[in-house]
Parts: sequence; C-alpha cells; structure tokens
Amino acid sequence: INDLYLVWIAGSDNTANLANWALLFTYQHPEWLAELREELDAWDGVDVKAPANMSRLKATIMETNRIRPGQFVLNKYASHDFKFDGYHLAEGTDVMHAHVLAHYMEEFYPDPFSFVPSRFVHSGKFAAKTDGTFGGGTHICLGRNNAMFQSTLIVAHVLKNYDIDYLTKPSFEVRVTYNGGRLEEPILANLKPRNS
Repeated sequence: INDLYLVWIAGSDNTANLANWALLFTYQHPEWLAELREELDAWDGVDVKAPANMSRLKATIMETNRIRPGQFVLNKYASHDFKFDGYHLAEGTDVMHAHVLAHYMEEFYPDPFSFVPSRFVHSGKFAAKTDGTFGGGTHICLGRNNAMFQSTLIVAHVLKNYDIDYLTKPSFEVRVTYNGGRLEEPILANLKPRNS
C-alpha cells in the first residue's frame, strides 16, 4: 500500500507541490525574480528542452526541492534482520527513513531553512551524497523525470508570462511532516499577463 501511495502522489501532488512552492518562494525574493526573468525572457517559450540550460531556473527548482521536498520521510520495512549504529532491527520492522535530513544540515547548506537558489547556480548539483529528493539513491522515484520536467515548464511559463498578485500570504515556516509540508491553507492569487 505504501508503494502504491507513492506512485499515486508522484504524478500530481509532487508536481503541484514543487511548482507552487517555486512560485511562492521566487515571489518572496524580487531580486531573484528579476534575475530569473532575464533568463526566461530570452526563451521563446516553445523549445521545451531550453529550460535544461537555464542555470537560474534550474537553481530555483533545485532549491525548492531542497527546502520543500515532496516527502520528508519514507515508510520502509526491513527485509531482513540487521544492525544499524548499535541498534538491532528485526525483519519486518517498520522504519521511517528521513531521506532528506541532509538538506537541512548547516555543514552542507549554510542557512538551510532559507530560500537561497544562488547556491546552485554555479555547481548545478546538490552537495555530495545529500540529495534525498524523490528518495535519492538507487531506489529513486520512477516519476522523478516527469515531475521535474512538468514542474520546470510550469514555473518557467508562469514566471515568463504572468505577474502574480498573492491575495493571501502563506506561512513559510518549514513544517517537517510526513506529507512534505504541503500547503494546507487556500492561497488566492491573481495572474496578470506581463505583456498587457
């Protein structure tokens, strides 16, 4: 059931979560929004491969995934008895795996609870062995590429073509919960075409 649940949410919930938070965070940082729009304004909006070469857009998506991943913990079961850090876990033990814990560690990401996409502009990647996004590792989510592609295009098109006036202001406090800190309150916004 847990595996089926993760497959179900990957296509809609994770994509929507990533796109919404990327837009919310970007609009909270007008200087970053202006830099990002410089990059997006040079794009024709048609070539769907072009965003892969946009360092600021990529950094925005990466930082959003770092601070607001789709899941903070994954439910796992021990397939056999094993010891970890002096603890014995029996086969069948329910284990909550905090696969994105390193996203919030100062030694890897200074000021980890702040949205700082510029940290990814030059490197274009997470610190070594810290990326738990989409589960990370050898068992990474099968829907990762689809969610990343769709979310990136949504964010790119909205930021390139619209100004957003948020009528309600969400809380930006990071809530580390099983559901990845989803937006739990309704957020009303007006979208106005930028070229009108």
